[in-house]
Amino acid sequence: MQKKLKKVQKKAEVVMNQDGIDEISKLRQVGKLYDKEKNSLKDKKKYLVTKKFKSSRGKDGRNVKHVDARLKKDKRSQKISKTRQVKRTHKRRGKF
Repeated sequence: MQKKLKKVQKKAEVVMNQDGIDEISKLRQVGKLYDKEKNSLKDKKKYLVTKKFKSSRGKDGRNVKHVDARLKKDKRSQKISKTRQVKRTHKRRGKF
C-alpha cells in the first residue's frame, strides 16, 4: 500500500511542478490521482454462491455476501437483455 502511495506522490509532484497551469487545476488533478488509487485499494465485495438454507449460517465478514445461483443467473440475463434490446416501432396484430 505504501509503495502505491509513493508512486502517486511522485506523480503528484510532477503535476505540481508543471508550468502554465493554474493552481486550482493542479490540485484537482492531484485529487483525482489520489482518489483513483484509494478506490483501487478498497476491498472488493466477494459473492459466495450458496443454497438458500446454507446462507443462514452467519456472516463471513463484511466483504462477503451469500447469494443464490439463480439470482446471479437472473442478473446476468438482465445485463445481456439490456444490450440486446431492440425498439420496435409497431406491434404485431392478432393474438400474439
